[in-house]
Amino acid sequence: MINDDNQKIKAMHNLMHELLITNADDRDQLRAFEHQLNRLTSMRYTQKSMGDEEVVEAYDFAVNALVSELLSLAESKAEFTYNTTLQKLVEDIRLADQRVNNYRENYDYIVLEYNNFLESNNSYLQEMNLGDSMSQKHLFKMASSD
Repeated sequence: MINDDNQKIKAMHNLMHELLITNADDRDQLRAFEHQLNRLTSMRYTQKSMGDEEVVEAYDFAVNALVSELLSLAESKAEFTYNTTLQKLVEDIRLADQRVNNYRENYDYIVLEYNNFLESNNSYLQEMNLGDSMSQKHLFKMASSD
């Protein structure tokens, strides 16, 4: 999941670079996008911070807004129709974004099963002195149920 998120961020950097090369008129807007993009990795949630719904939502909002604005800018350029590099980068971003959402769904399914296992076997885990070392994991469900 993080790998695809990193690939998406890298493709977004590359897309901005390509847009700078092909159209210098958008330099200020692209610099603003670059600044936002650089902030994303520091905003990204961790397994612990996933318990705070606002952290996940803030990251998702920032990513989704930037992806939407950047792709709209790229697709609005006349050169988009013939520039295969721009087209490929836009497609790479969309595919990575989609994979991240698919991974979240799979993660939630696995974690839900894990959490259910912990709940139903808590007494056995306590007997084996494992109850304190195994804790329930947070789900994305809270952030993606909109």
